Amino acid sequence: MTAPMLDQFPWSANARKLRNWFTAYLLTLSAGLYLAINSDFNNPVGLILIFGSLIPYITCVVFAYRVQRALNEGKLYRGGAWQISAGALLLNPFLVGFLIPASVLWAARRINRRIRGGELE
Repeated sequence: MTAPMLDQFPWSANARKLRNWFTAYLLTLSAGLYLAINSDFNNPVGLILIFGSLIPYITCVVFAYRVQRALNEGKLYRGGAWQISAGALLLNPFLVGFLIPASVLWAARRINRRIRGGELE
């Protein structure tokens, strides 16, 4: 039996979009923090970038929900998609909110490796 191609998994397209939006979120937040901290929070561009990072963060949460739901429906991951929504509401996107998309990407990558290695069907 041959391993399926990357795009044949139900979560692959959403995981790719999640990775791109997660990168945009991290870059926007880091640039905003860098500009704001270096100017003692007097630089309006830094503050705009910090609050503007909420747009890619919300998009990350949407794609993380979709990936988690696909993994859960495929019985490949125990955690439910509702945990993504709860985490997004409970965790501050400016401090530890990055853990939500990072953990979903990590789980999807681990499952992809296990499928390609023949450990899972």
